[in-house]
Amino acid sequence: MSESGIYALNLYALQVPITIVIDDFLPISRAVEPMGGKIGLDGSLWGLLLEKAVAKLHLDYHSLISGSVNQGFQDLLGSPSYFSSMTHF
Repeated sequence: MSESGIYALNLYALQVPITIVIDDFLPISRAVEPMGGKIGLDGSLWGLLLEKAVAKLHLDYHSLISGSVNQGFQDLLGSPSYFSSMTHF
């Protein structure tokens, strides 16, 4: 955790690097659990912070509902992403 509660994550928008600055306030449900991603088994929050940064990049959390994993990889890596649903090897 950051002592200041501020994080800067490097993502990509249209394959151009961009730094997204977020705070550590996370949306919590009435059951006192994160509303989107989950806290890691080791107590890590990086997944939730990454989700918040991607939501900010796409304007809000509503933009992520039923979103594609491919879009998340593109935001994180800056390159096109392809998901194959092939189940045989």
